[in-house]
Amino acid sequence: MKKSTLIIASTSVLLLLSGCGKSPIKIAKAFSESLAKGNITQAKECATEEFGLFLDMAASLGTIEAVDPDYKFVLVKETINGNHAVVQQEGRGQIDLVKIDGEWKVDYADLPTSAESAAKANIEMLSIALWMYHMYNGSYPSELEGLLDSTKEGYPFLVVKKIPTDPWGNSYQYVVPGNHNPTDFDLWALGHEKVRNWD
Repeated sequence: MKKSTLIIASTSVLLLLSGCGKSPIKIAKAFSESLAKGNITQAKECATEEFGLFLDMAASLGTIEAVDPDYKFVLVKETINGNHAVVQQEGRGQIDLVKIDGEWKVDYADLPTSAESAAKANIEMLSIALWMYHMYNGSYPSELEGLLDSTKEGYPFLVVKKIPTDPWGNSYQYVVPGNHNPTDFDLWALGHEKVRNWD
């Protein structure tokens, strides 16, 4: 009896530790709970390789908020459309997922961070991608959407698959050549008051 109980208990623990589960909701929940515990490595197990790189960068810049011991995952809505899914949770925004080789992975998510930190992190990410684009092509793209292209070898300039908007729902402002940086570019967020900021 003790042996069978031990086997059942061990199996339960293994199931809990064997990744993020099968459904988009389970993956979104495991991803969010890992971030709330400050466990970026565990969160990356639930994410695509590209979004895992973005998590590493955001963590290195210190833009992901501190551990939240009171966090509880509360589902608002789940939408599945083929190999794409969207999970909306209460208080933390939206999580986009994609099915890769039969497994759901987080492809993009609103990270637990202040709006200002999120805007600065996105500007940093976009700036790095712009510099990489310039190094490869010898010039900057005429618009940010050019960063969604890849090199001839298939390497992406941007680690996420869409150009993010700022935390207030506005597009990032991009001018090349820049008015303030005539040999480079200007990149800034409008902010909640829709005025120039964080360039």
